Amino acid sequence: KQWYQRRVREMEFTEAESNMNDLVSEYQQYQDATVTNQFVRHNEFIKTCFTKARQCFYQYEVQQYPKLLARQTIRILHVLREYVVDNMDKSGTGVVQEGMTTPSHERSWQGIPVIIIAQLLGPHDKVLENIEVLTHTNETLGTIRRNLVAHICKNEVPPTPPHLQLKVNNEELAPSLDRKALIQLDLKDRQVLTVRVMTSLHINSPSSSSTSSADLFNSPCSPIKQTKYIPWLLYVSDVAMHHTQIDLCDAVTAILNIFPTDMEIEQDITELAATQAKEMAKSNNEDTQSENPVPATTDSSLSTAIFLDSNCGGVRYKLEIVYALLMPAVPSAKSVKFRTDFILAGGVETVLSLLQNEKFLCGADKQTKESCLHIFAKITKFVLTTLCYGYSG
Repeated sequence: KQWYQRRVREMEFTEAESNMNDLVSEYQQYQDATVTNQFVRHNEFIKTCFTKARQCFYQYEVQQYPKLLARQTIRILHVLREYVVDNMDKSGTGVVQEGMTTPSHERSWQGIPVIIIAQLLGPHDKVLENIEVLTHTNETLGTIRRNLVAHICKNEVPPTPPHLQLKVNNEELAPSLDRKALIQLDLKDRQVLTVRVMTSLHINSPSSSSTSSADLFNSPCSPIKQTKYIPWLLYVSDVAMHHTQIDLCDAVTAILNIFPTDMEIEQDITELAATQAKEMAKSNNEDTQSENPVPATTDSSLSTAIFLDSNCGGVRYKLEIVYALLMPAVPSAKSVKFRTDFILAGGVETVLSLLQNEKFLCGADKQTKESCLHIFAKITKFVLTTLCYGYSG
């Protein structure tokens, strides 16, 4: 009888486990279907907005650039931007984080350098250690959390990482905020962050591999990753700039900033730099008798393709891509290679020569020129710093 009762209990546990697995499987299917439906709705809405914007802008060109149609195009682009930003704020996407493949364009380069002071608390809120974290405003909270875990664990990865409770001014920064950048969380330079090591529990944070609505804009077929609209946006920016429609230029720039960088333009720039670097190395090897390296000319293909484009909006966009490759928000092997290729391809000579080139930004309006020169000054600072380190080494 006891054997029979034990056998019945085992069968009940087996049946309960089977029912639980079926329930989990059914929930996962429902969740996948929900994410797919969300993706379809996002895709259709973005496609509809761009279709209406194209139609309105076409009429704007046909009717000789009336301001009324320009304002209608601006309204459509504003609606699209608010929709995308709202979904980014809810899901936490669109900011730079390790593991994410599609950060927004404005988050692809390093922000303003900041230092976060992390106070590691022990029993009775005693400060055990003050940790200075050197970071920047485009870095995410999740990256800082992982760096603190690595520091606390002495760079050894435990089987179950500890959960850190982060607080600023007695307000907890939950793991759901890990995808947000420091600039979005309003964390300032020398901000004090209290850190408390909690129990070693597995937290289903945004950095995990589980499927959530936060991964919606990061899927391979995500509408945010479809950068086919960017060439059209650059064209609109150029036309609006030519007819002094500053508000339309600002609306286009706002859309370009929240979309990921155009991978085709980025690939063209990296391939051009690599080709130029190889040609420079070959030329220097052939001219072994000369003590000075061959200087890059002002009209080199590197400067012509990147910095001397007739489309001023395209020049600004390419400048931002170059700076994002030189000083990325998240360092990678691709950025290291581009830095080397850019310098070897005559990047120093090209930058210095463009400072005296009258063709550079000759047709840009004041606002666009200021924006381009601001990015160009950052690139100049990078190449000159590299040059100084090279000579000092």
